[in-house]
Amino acid sequence: MKSDEKAAFLRQPGSRETVTVIEAVGIFAQDIPPIVIMKGEKHPYGWYHGEMPSHWTTAVSPNGWTDAYLGLQWLVRNFEPHTRPEDLSEY
Repeated sequence: MKSDEKAAFLRQPGSRETVTVIEAVGIFAQDIPPIVIMKGEKHPYGWYHGEMPSHWTTAVSPNGWTDAYLGLQWLVRNFEPHTRPEDLSEY
């Protein structure tokens, strides 16, 4: 590993926060909206209003990481509706 690559993994001083993004692209190039998970206990709309596309899903968790509940919410709200076949007799 090069020295500049190692630097990317070093702790940096400052006020950085963890943000997790779950994203995917469908096999037929469907645009599947991501979920952006921010650290927090409450979900103030003003955090991101006007900064992200309106069709993206946002959520909060105590540490900014995903968990089973948030992963399932992304599958149900974002992935499944955007990858559902038009003809329901298809897989």
